[in-house]
Amino acid sequence: MKKIYFLIPLIILIIALIPLIFISHHTISQVEVEGEGILGYGYLSLEKGIGENISMYYINVTVNNPGKSEAICYAKNNDNTISFNCIYVFVNGKYYGESIPPGLNNITILVNHNITLPYLDLYLGNGQNLIINIKK
Repeated sequence: MKKIYFLIPLIILIIALIPLIFISHHTISQVEVEGEGILGYGYLSLEKGIGENISMYYINVTVNNPGKSEAICYAKNNDNTISFNCIYVFVNGKYYGESIPPGLNNITILVNHNITLPYLDLYLGNGQNLIINIKK
């Protein structure tokens, strides 16, 4: 009878550990920047898609996102924080929102904020910090 009292908690413990084993082996897909981003400033026809009629900074960059679409929470550039509502992502000339699309894409990021070299730091919804090295 004492063996049963010992085996019951042991079986419950083993059953509880099975989901933890699956979770620990699950890897989070990482978004990666392919090469450097090109920084520019001016009025693009893309602004019409978001209802803006002003010149903005833009960054053209190739991004590889093997997982699902990842939201941009905020960005930093030389210790200046840029909120998500000042960041616009375009893929193939179409507005995608404030997210990095899945797959390998050439994207244009419009920023309604002053951007300076050498990089733009994007903080994504999955907790990842994506650094885009930029040049003019």
